[in-house]
Amino acid sequence: MTTEDEIREAMKQVEDPELGVNVVDLGLLYGVSINEHGNVILGAAQVGKMLAGAMERRHAEHTGFKMKVRHKQIGYETRCAQPIAFDIMLGTQLGVGAYRAVAEEGLSGYMVSVKEQLQIDFVPFSDLVDPETLKTRIRYIDRESDFYKLARSLEYQQLEHPSPRCE
Repeated sequence: MTTEDEIREAMKQVEDPELGVNVVDLGLLYGVSINEHGNVILGAAQVGKMLAGAMERRHAEHTGFKMKVRHKQIGYETRCAQPIAFDIMLGTQLGVGAYRAVAEEGLSGYMVSVKEQLQIDFVPFSDLVDPETLKTRIRYIDRESDFYKLARSLEYQQLEHPSPRCE
């Protein structure tokens, strides 16, 4: 049977393509375990925590001032359910976008959003706020979009099967 040490050693062969450093040395591998069936279970990477730390350091380097960036995985909380792959992908993409906006693009006064196939989009706050009322403009959802239709179909499935262990 494979041991945790063997798994860690094998994972040293997996490198971040941009940094050229293996995932173990980057601190992305933790919580390694093997279940009763012999399957390897890897703990989830705390990408938000790492990005928050990187943003704090870059901000201090550029401004000379400390700034606290809080990481939070959201999305699934509104459904009162465990996060699904989409939540993790969206949250990670938004976190990466926030880092890029501040550290790489030097942007301020922008909201990080995604469009199309989760492509990062920087939206100026001026596009979001009505200058007369100083309130956020309403951004309507296209009810004919495939994404909206999918969300509605999943909502109905949830009503039919309220338990995540539906049989």
